[in-house]
Amino acid sequence: MSHFSKRILAVSLTTAFAVSAEIANASSSAQASIDWDSLTVQYFDMSSGNNHPVLSWSGQNGNSNSEAFTYDPNDQRAHYRQASNFTKSLFTDAITQYAQSSGLRSSQTLEVNAASDASETSETILSLPDNNNAYASVSNWGSFTMNGKGIALISLAWSISGVSDATNDFSDYASSGVNITGSFSNGWGAFGSSSSVFELDTYNGAYSQSGLFSLAIFSDGIHTTSGSLNAEVWARSNSSVTLGAPVSEVPLPPAVWMFGGGLLGMIGFFGRKASAA
Repeated sequence: MSHFSKRILAVSLTTAFAVSAEIANASSSAQASIDWDSLTVQYFDMSSGNNHPVLSWSGQNGNSNSEAFTYDPNDQRAHYRQASNFTKSLFTDAITQYAQSSGLRSSQTLEVNAASDASETSETILSLPDNNNAYASVSNWGSFTMNGKGIALISLAWSISGVSDATNDFSDYASSGVNITGSFSNGWGAFGSSSSVFELDTYNGAYSQSGLFSLAIFSDGIHTTSGSLNAEVWARSNSSVTLGAPVSEVPLPPAVWMFGGGLLGMIGFFGRKASAA
């Protein structure tokens, strides 16, 4: 067999293997939200109508933050905004080739989204891994005072969800959470607090959870009650190929092996024929 013929065969079979190499993917996304429009203050008057309880906001602020990072090509983006009230809309986003996030804070919602993906072939999987990730957070903080005799019940609805889908051995996950805390105290030693702190994550599959935060505030009609409310949601997505993860190759179709065997036979036949001549 001539060197040229052997080279043709080697290139042909190498090409067949290259085409058959498995492309392995990883992707994840996470979301979280607080229905700020559901923020209600329900009063229970204990003064027989003579000193109705009233809650007033004495301070308000909020922010939105988004971050995204792509390993190759190296690209990192971040966007941050803040406001000193509950009504101004804030939107942030960060977008790179393989990761993106967004945060929305308005008078109706606190909402975050994060998503990323990564892919490798068996030829490149032993190189440094992709590590593409995204993160977003949105929060509101407020201080309040309350006078009158009775109870004020503050409530907020929230939800979180996420999904992760990876093949082979990947470090791929989605996570999101909610953190709502409230507390109060008054001038005669009474105080109280409440919290909804919830976080979920997944490395393979999906999750979803929702709930309701509530805080009951009491005022005696004599002293001023003061307190604060903090509400935050966040979401994180990470898609990464584990260093040196084994990736199985897709079995070659029988026709490829038949073609390779036939090609070998033809080269051998013509080689023997040329020698006999």
